[in-house]
Parts: sequence; C-alpha cells; structure tokens
Amino acid sequence: MELTEFIAQNWPAMICLVAGLALVIFEMFTPGFQLPGILGIVLLLVSVVLTADTLSQALIMILVILAILTAVLVIAIRS
Repeated sequence: MELTEFIAQNWPAMICLVAGLALVIFEMFTPGFQLPGILGIVLLLVSVVLTADTLSQALIMILVILAILTAVLVIAIRS
C-alpha cells in the first residue's frame, strides 16, 4: 500500500492524530487549563482505534505516541 493510499483511506485518523498531538503539546507549554490536554488525549485514542487492526498494532502506536510526547515534554521542561 502506498503512502497516498494509506492517507486517503485513513484521513479522519490522521486529522485526529495531528490535532491530538497539537492539543497535548499546547497543554505542555501552557499548563493549568486542562481542557486541551483532555481533548488531545481523547483524539489520540480515537486515532489509534480508527487505525489499528490488532491489539499489537494499537500498543505499538501508543508507544510511538508516548515517545513523541516524552521528547516534546523534555524540550518543554528545558525551555
């Protein structure tokens, strides 16, 4: 499957993933409001549910998302 076919078939999940990451990262840099963080986590979970076919794929996707958010958190703490 080519990348363009994958994006064409999974565009709602891609939008949820990008929006979820953006909201969680926004919450990291401006803590205290909590609504963007909660909505971001919900959108990330929706993107995993829409994309993953098996439980192992879902776990791998969650681990990748956590790795990305951990790297951004380290950058946010240092800045």
